[in-house]
Amino acid sequence: MAYFLGIDGGGTKTEAVLADEHGFVLSIGKSGGSNPNFVGKEVSFASIICAAKAALACVNNSRIEEVVVCAPGIKKYTEELHQKLEKILNIGKSRILIDDDKLNSFYGALGKEYGAVVLAGTGSFAMGINKYGQKYVIGGWGPIIGDEGSGQWIAVQALKAIAKEHDGIGPTTLLTNMIMRQYGVSDASDIRRVIAIDNISGLVPVVMEAAQKGDSVALSIINRAGVELAKMANAVISKLDLNSSDYEVALTGGISNLGDLLWVPFMATIRSLHEKVNIIKPKFTPGVGAVMIALKRAGIEWCNDIMDNLKTSYEERMK
Repeated sequence: MAYFLGIDGGGTKTEAVLADEHGFVLSIGKSGGSNPNFVGKEVSFASIICAAKAALACVNNSRIEEVVVCAPGIKKYTEELHQKLEKILNIGKSRILIDDDKLNSFYGALGKEYGAVVLAGTGSFAMGINKYGQKYVIGGWGPIIGDEGSGQWIAVQALKAIAKEHDGIGPTTLLTNMIMRQYGVSDASDIRRVIAIDNISGLVPVVMEAAQKGDSVALSIINRAGVELAKMANAVISKLDLNSSDYEVALTGGISNLGDLLWVPFMATIRSLHEKVNIIKPKFTPGVGAVMIALKRAGIEWCNDIMDNLKTSYEERMK
């Protein structure tokens, strides 16, 4: 029996999924963030290796056929990470693929090779592929330039709202006291001293809680996130002419779990321009998408049986 290991990394978490050639998920390993742009190279490597070891704890490494590691910002460290994984897993370089998180997120969300996907995690991007193999990718500019609708973006909008309230140029918001408590400060002006690029994406649940309590500022931030993500989807759909019932568009990543406050404006914004494309929830996680790439590299087609096995066995492992 051959094993296929798919690893998906992001700003806050890493998931390693181990499956066999029939698509049965054997184990799942999890660890912290592995986007080196947020956590640094050493932490990124440690998280990837930790998740891999957790997933492989119950099997013989000699049966590993393919390993696929997908994380934003990781490709610039390909050679170093290859060397570490070759040594730890005892497999050849040719059987290890290190890539960004676009294609695995795409395959995981759609379970097929064409359509459109918007990923919103710590960062954000949109990607589409049509039936002719034409591809278009937008976003993924990082927290300084872009990443609209992402966890980082939502956190920044909340912090800006606090600053505006403090300076008397913005509306009152529950976010001020809630985020002050989050950081353990007693004055809003002290927030500027404790925030950093790697410690603000965790504010998303706080913003969501404030929105659920009816705070207009928090509600606006979540709604705007849905609109911004849909704008990327619309651009991809238009560019590749995907406005057809033959195509699906999915929103995936941690931010896709924020519920109707995000999904309603997301769907409405797409529908305002594209009435025919199917809007769906993601079919699999990006970690499963990485396994799909591993199977594809080995020449194994994604037949219905394999896709069904991936779905049912992954859900069983997550219980």
